[in-house]
Amino acid sequence: MHIPKLSITQKHAKAMPKISLKQKDSLAADHASFYIRSLCNQIAAGTLKELTLGMEDEHLGKYDVLHLVSVIRKHPLRSLESLRIGWMLKSRDHRLVCKELLPMILRKADLKKLQLIMSSWVPESMLWRFLENQSLQEIEIQATRVQRKAQSDPRHNHSVRKYQFSLSSYRDSHSHRDGHRDKHEQHSHHSTSNSSASTGNPHGALQQHNPHNSNSNAHANHHMLWPEEDVPDDNIAQIVPFLSGSVHTLFLKDCDILDDHMEQLISDLHMRARAHTPITNLSLRNNRRLTLTSSWINQIFHSLPELEFLDISLCDLDEDDGQALAAAIAAIPQDSNLKSVNVAGNYRMAESVPSIIKACVESGKLCQFDSSFCDVQNHNLSRTLNTLAFAPSQCVMKSFVSQGSRVHDATSLVNCIRHNTTLRSLVLNHRKETQPLSKQAVIDVSAAMEHNHSLVQLLVDCELQYRKYQQPMKYYLELNRCGRRVLACDEHTNEDGLPWQCMVLDAATSKDPNVLHWFLRNGLELKA
Repeated sequence: MHIPKLSITQKHAKAMPKISLKQKDSLAADHASFYIRSLCNQIAAGTLKELTLGMEDEHLGKYDVLHLVSVIRKHPLRSLESLRIGWMLKSRDHRLVCKELLPMILRKADLKKLQLIMSSWVPESMLWRFLENQSLQEIEIQATRVQRKAQSDPRHNHSVRKYQFSLSSYRDSHSHRDGHRDKHEQHSHHSTSNSSASTGNPHGALQQHNPHNSNSNAHANHHMLWPEEDVPDDNIAQIVPFLSGSVHTLFLKDCDILDDHMEQLISDLHMRARAHTPITNLSLRNNRRLTLTSSWINQIFHSLPELEFLDISLCDLDEDDGQALAAAIAAIPQDSNLKSVNVAGNYRMAESVPSIIKACVESGKLCQFDSSFCDVQNHNLSRTLNTLAFAPSQCVMKSFVSQGSRVHDATSLVNCIRHNTTLRSLVLNHRKETQPLSKQAVIDVSAAMEHNHSLVQLLVDCELQYRKYQQPMKYYLELNRCGRRVLACDEHTNEDGLPWQCMVLDAATSKDPNVLHWFLRNGLELKA
């Protein structure tokens, strides 16, 4: 009788016993990394507030994910508020995270903040569950696009496709793109090549019905039928109508948003505002093909009065874009709540920064402006500081940040410190490449601080041997922090409404004992 030989794989399969769930959990715990073990200890203790997966050097493996799942299965996630998913997840680990880990987190945690920096897809059902989470308040999506996978529908002819929606990396879809071209040429080329996709309803298959299908209700959960030539745009900006009403902060960074997308994006945000669920903080950072010379920058200020913060940093804006921004800020309506604008990293708009600052101080609306690393140097910096020095009475500017701007002539800086009465923060230093002031400039700036009652933060670069001349400046900054501004006011409280006793308590916490001595010495004058 012939007995067939068993292969090695078959032998092992025959001999391998079944592993229980408890044994699997134990095996995963033994092989999990130190980072995952520390996370699991925090989960067990109920102290984990932020869960980070795939960021920096946190490479996940199979046993890491399985160990996390086993621990989360046994413990509640009441303290978890933030979830960050990074691009360093490998494809195998990514499948495990999407299949095992994320569904359990969604069931057990009330997330308030979500950050997605994707390198692969996220299942469609998972995406909608994230976006519709009623506890979610902040969403940051970076380098991500909506990916559609066409599948033939057997009930219709082959020209009709069913598209499934998910998230994937924008970088992956453009990995073979040519080198850097002029952004206006890129914008023109993109608009021409995608004219058929951008027409009609930009939300695409999520809302429009297929004319060939009489029973459109059968395609629930956002699965719709589309002719192959009418594939809708895949930009991530289209997700806005599907965000839960609790979301107030939306960051869409490096998502290749174009001017063509902005009109619909603003319209969607306007509809949210009318439904009393406005987006108050919006970031379009690193969308390098945006231009401000089109009409959307005016629309965003007029159509979204609830918007408080706008970030258009690293968008490769030029001088014409800067002038368009200045005109839009000058025309801000009175009912607008806009307080802060960030244009950092747009080095080509240096010539227009003085005009933007002039519009900011004259509008009487903006409180914060950041033009860091915009190459604002020499003449442009002097014009900007002089504008702040002699700002009109309606100016409410409290913070001006321009890191990377070297102060060659300290005269304009001294004038700004002496005469400006609204700024609380003035930042002109460089975090890595210091550009120090001269010895005389440090002395003049420190002397000017005696006449300033509002600044509580002044950051300028200073060489080590000249830092002793900064001591008077630090002394007056500390006095201002504790409430010296009350000397310039008619009332006997500072602008925050703090009484004299609170000022003395703040002075008592200062490392400089002279600060408390000054308040005690001048107490009778302040209370009189």
